[in-house]
Amino acid sequence: MNEYLTAADAFVGGPLPLGCLECLRVDGDRVRYNPATDEFGVLDTNLNIIRTYWVLQGTKSDNMLYYQAQCPRTFP
Repeated sequence: MNEYLTAADAFVGGPLPLGCLECLRVDGDRVRYNPATDEFGVLDTNLNIIRTYWVLQGTKSDNMLYYQAQCPRTFP
């Protein structure tokens, strides 16, 4: 669990890793995707809480489509 939290915090909470894509949702969530490692994560920047972090399991093109679809999403 500590490894997961450390990796998640570094990925979504730290500086944008080289080669990563990032978008900011209108609700303040930061969404990141690393096409090289398929890491995906979302940080609620208002509360500074990690919403999710995981390695996508699809094809490279499916993973990119997933990232692109997640950028405009908002949560109540």
